[in-house]
Amino acid sequence: MKSRNILKATLAILSQIFVATCILSLAACNLPALQTNDIDVNGEGSAAGVTILYPADGAQLQVGDFVDVHSRIADPAGVTAAILTVNNEIFRRDELVSPVASGNMYQPWIPTAPGTYVLQVILETGGGGQQASQPITVIVGDSTTPEIAVTPPVIMETPTATVTPGKPQASANQNTNCRSGPGIAYPHVADFLAGQTVPITGRNQDGTWLAVERPGGTGQCWVWRDLVTIQGNIESVPVVSAPPPPITDTPKPTKTPTQKSPYTACHDYPDLATCNADPMGFGGCSWETGTNRCQP
Repeated sequence: MKSRNILKATLAILSQIFVATCILSLAACNLPALQTNDIDVNGEGSAAGVTILYPADGAQLQVGDFVDVHSRIADPAGVTAAILTVNNEIFRRDELVSPVASGNMYQPWIPTAPGTYVLQVILETGGGGQQASQPITVIVGDSTTPEIAVTPPVIMETPTATVTPGKPQASANQNTNCRSGPGIAYPHVADFLAGQTVPITGRNQDGTWLAVERPGGTGQCWVWRDLVTIQGNIESVPVVSAPPPPITDTPKPTKTPTQKSPYTACHDYPDLATCNADPMGFGGCSWETGTNRCQP
């Protein structure tokens, strides 16, 4: 009798459990389907998809920086490959040995030129689908190259006279002579080369010759005005006296030799003879001999 009562009690409990199970099953039929984004993969609270964690959006980078693009990946079907794109072009595709439900992905990238770049990670999943991360924009600047001190080669140039501000200048139009005075009679003392510029220190009375600082030397010399280009007000230049002209040897006059007369006394002079001719031509010529007219 006692065992019978126990059996009845057990059946009653089982029937209650069965009814409760049916009620729960019927309620479950009316619940919405479980969303994959709500799945807690590996108990880490990871949602299906991919998110770039590094670099941050708007990050400033330099050319040559080693950028390890860090992404958080997750997919219930398992991630089989990850693709890193740069400016919508595939930079690298990393295939996983076996599908991974969730984890961290690191994909190195080194920018080689300055500019603006858009990074994105695309997952390939075991179900044949793809998931893309948010686009990340980074700005890459030119790397700072250390300056190397370079000693420039020494170039020997034609010395140019120091230009004094405020003074009129003379620039040689062509290679010309710079003389010791205003005229071609003065000797050449320096070369005034085409393109050289020197200060004007004076001029002659009519302004046809200019005194300038001697190119490549000290002192002054003279150039013909028509052979230079003048910069500045030539009227502000003083008129200077010309140096004494160079001394030249005066040639000695040649002595004209005089022929000595052969006659030294009256008797040395010859007697004169005259011919009296007949103007009609009948008588010919008659000669008369006289004495010389030398007087002592």
